[in-house]
Amino acid sequence: MGRTRRIGVRVFIFAALVMVVVASSPNWAVAQPIKIGALLSMTGPFVDPGKDFRSAIELKLDEIGRKVAGRPIELIIEDDKSFDSATGMDKTKKMVEGDKIHLLIGPLLGGIRLAVEPYLDRAKVPNICLSRHLMKAAKDLKWNFMPAGILREYSKPLGWFAYEELGLRKANTISDDHLAGREYMAGVIDGFQEKGGKVLLQQYPPAPTPDYASYITAFNKDADVAITFLGGRGTLDFIKTFFDFGLKDKMKILIVTNGEFLKEEHFPSYGDEILGIAGLTDYNWRIDNPANKKFVKAYEAKTGKKPSPFSSRGYDAISIAIAALQATKGDTTPETLRKALQEVKLQTPSGPLSFTPLRIGIRDMFGVVVQKIDGKTTWGVVKTYQQFSAN
Repeated sequence: MGRTRRIGVRVFIFAALVMVVVASSPNWAVAQPIKIGALLSMTGPFVDPGKDFRSAIELKLDEIGRKVAGRPIELIIEDDKSFDSATGMDKTKKMVEGDKIHLLIGPLLGGIRLAVEPYLDRAKVPNICLSRHLMKAAKDLKWNFMPAGILREYSKPLGWFAYEELGLRKANTISDDHLAGREYMAGVIDGFQEKGGKVLLQQYPPAPTPDYASYITAFNKDADVAITFLGGRGTLDFIKTFFDFGLKDKMKILIVTNGEFLKEEHFPSYGDEILGIAGLTDYNWRIDNPANKKFVKAYEAKTGKKPSPFSSRGYDAISIAIAALQATKGDTTPETLRKALQEVKLQTPSGPLSFTPLRIGIRDMFGVVVQKIDGKTTWGVVKTYQQFSAN
C-alpha cells in the first residue's frame, strides 16, 4: 500500500471517529426538536375549553421563543373530539409511536383520560393531566402529573367556605350523575360536614338534564344553600329555573368549579339577580400577583378576552414542562424528565405550584363571590386557601 493511500485511509478513519464522537455528544441533541404533544378537544361540546388550552399553551411557547435549553420545541396538537375515547387513544398512539413525543399534555375529559393514561404509563411518556383525578390514579400511575389536583380533595374547601365565610348551615346538593360529579360533591359534603354543616338532600340527575324543575321542587325548604355541579349548560339552566321559582332570597347558590360553568360573559343575561352566587376556583383573572397581571395582559392581547380557569390550566401545564426541561438542560431521557417534573417548583398566575410525592399539585385555592367591582359584575376573590393539596 502506498504512502499516499495509507494517509488517506487514516484521514478517513479519523473523520469517522470524529463523527461518532460528535453524534454521541450531548451537544448533538441540541439541534433535535423536543416534541410536546397536546391531546385537546378541538371539536365537539368541549371545544371552548380546548381553544382556551391551546391559546395558553401557544402563548407560553411564544414567550420563550419556542426553544428550551437551546433545543427547538415542536408542538403537536391532536383532537380527541370531546367524548370519543377511541379517537383519543388512536391520536395518543399516533403521537407516541409515530411522532415520538417526549411528553404529553392532556386530555381534559375523564373517559378519554382513563383510556390513554395506562398506555402512557406503560410507554413511559410523562403526562401532564389537564383535569382532576382520583387518588387511585395517583397511586397507580407513575408517569402522570396532576397539577389541578384530586377530584374529591379539590372541592373540599368549598364546604369550608360555605360554613366559615358565608355562614351557611343546611344544604341541598345537586350534581351530575357520573364519577366526577359524585366525587366533586362528596368533597364539598366532606368539608361542609367537617365544620358542622348538615346536608338535607342529595340529588344526582343524569347528564345532560333538560329541565331541573322537578329537582328544585324537591329541595328541602329548610336549607339555606343549594350546592351544584352541573356541566355543559346545566349550571346556566339550573340558575334560570331556580330564579323562576323565586328562591333567590331563600337559598344561596354555590357552584363547584364556578369559572368553568358560570363565566362572566354569562352574567348580563341574569341582571343583578346573579349577585351573591359563590363558588370555588383554582384561578381567577383578578388574582393580585405580578405573574397573573403579566399573564392576563398577554393573554388578552393574544385572544381579545380575559383568561379562564382552563386558560390558566393550559399555561400551567406547558410552564411545568418547560421548567422541567430547563432543569434537565434539554435532556429528554424519560426517567430524567420524569424526575425533573417531580421537582418542579413554579410561580404560576394563580400562585406557587409544586407536587406531592404522588405528583398531585400543591396550589392556592380561592373562594369567590359574584360582586360589583368598579361598576362591573364579576367574580371577586374573597378567600384564599394557600398551598392546598390532597392529604
